[in-house]
Amino acid sequence: MPRLVYLAVAFAILFILTIAGASTIIEYSWWQEMGQVDTWLSMATYRYLPRLGGAVLLFLILRFAFAQGRRVARSLENVVDIQPAGNLVANLAIAFVSFVVAWVTIDAWTVAQYFGGRSTTTAWHDPVFGQPLSFYFFELPFYVDCLKFFLTSGILAILVYYGSSIPFGARTLKFEFGKLVRIVAALVLVAWAARLYFGRYELVMSDHGFLTGADYVDEHIRLPLAWLAIGTFLVMAALMLFGRYLIAAALILVAVVPAWIVPPIVSGFYVKPNEISLERPYIERHIAATRAAYGIEGHSKETVLPAVADPKIDFVKNRPTFENVRLWDRPAFIDTVSQIQPLRPYVYKAIDVDRYTIDGVMRQVLIAPRELEISQLGEAAKQWINPRFTYTHGYGLVLAEANRITASGLPVLFVQNAPPEVKTTSLKVTRPEIYYSEHSHEPVFVNTAQLEFDYPSGNENVHTHYKGTGGFPRFTQSQEAWHAVVA
Repeated sequence: MPRLVYLAVAFAILFILTIAGASTIIEYSWWQEMGQVDTWLSMATYRYLPRLGGAVLLFLILRFAFAQGRRVARSLENVVDIQPAGNLVANLAIAFVSFVVAWVTIDAWTVAQYFGGRSTTTAWHDPVFGQPLSFYFFELPFYVDCLKFFLTSGILAILVYYGSSIPFGARTLKFEFGKLVRIVAALVLVAWAARLYFGRYELVMSDHGFLTGADYVDEHIRLPLAWLAIGTFLVMAALMLFGRYLIAAALILVAVVPAWIVPPIVSGFYVKPNEISLERPYIERHIAATRAAYGIEGHSKETVLPAVADPKIDFVKNRPTFENVRLWDRPAFIDTVSQIQPLRPYVYKAIDVDRYTIDGVMRQVLIAPRELEISQLGEAAKQWINPRFTYTHGYGLVLAEANRITASGLPVLFVQNAPPEVKTTSLKVTRPEIYYSEHSHEPVFVNTAQLEFDYPSGNENVHTHYKGTGGFPRFTQSQEAWHAVVA
């Protein structure tokens, strides 16, 4: 039976590593194709290194707790320690738990931001605690994450210690369950007090509608009550260690009830009737913080401009500006080209605004690539071959001048139809196939014996084969970036 267990564990580990390895290879290949391997490596370091470090630290903590528990078991029960195979299983289980807990409790980007950004944005300090912006952006989230990780680690270490104190095969069972409960409860109460301590800083980000930040009730009522709750929870933790459960339970009322009752009462019966005078300093803080955020504190001035009833506009001097004023709205343009340039199974999903030199003049244009929409195939889309081997790419684009319309109110098109018709010698479409698309699509297989649908032409369909170099050998996958060469 143990052999089957070992085989099952080995198979599960191999299965997980295979899936993770395949996913990593695919991701690496995509970044390599984009020429951003260094970016991918940096992101992977930020994403995995903090969690890996946390997993190693937690493994050492739990392994130490396990060893101490086994030592106590041997001294109390006079039993033979577990065999090497059992020790291996215990180490694997501890490693697995350590990895899962570190992955769940540690936000890798919070750690990266803490070490990479906490020395910046120190010019402004909040008026309540005197902390710089970097504290709220980078340090406070990191401290809260550390609290969550070490609280979880402490509880797990206690459980592992007491769990490993139960000797395997012992005739008597000496498990101090009450002591375990006291320690865990005390640890949770201390962590709760620490969370309340960090929660005080969230008062400077509270939204009161007419201002953002601490107001009169926050600073004079909620903040002192937070300190009362912190002290109460620490006292409750000490009482739990000494087994004073009833007194500790009664003290919860001191910690929680005032925070629920007192602030609304003070706000309703004292602050609201005197809101203008009491909240004025806090509104001034709000305004000063807003001005500092926009960088206009002490660096702005008001200039009164005389009103001119009929200002003169130099149309000749400002002609380039007028000629580049965009008249077409994106949604309206999409609706229009979808009606005048339909091509199944392609749709227009996104519009880009760009500028090209056309006929010697820099012009603002709207570009609408034709994205592949598999759902337009109906039942044919449900066949495994069609969305992976036949319908593999979008095709072509519509390009129009942004500030012109025809006499009938339609856009003036420079590029239209399929195959692409270009109405100016300044532009050329060399590769109309769109294999890399903003519109998500299943992985596609190209350069196979199966012809790929390109575009409809009358009663027939035109087919093609992938002529690019991207993707895996014999394989390419649609990604979030559309690609069509316009020169």
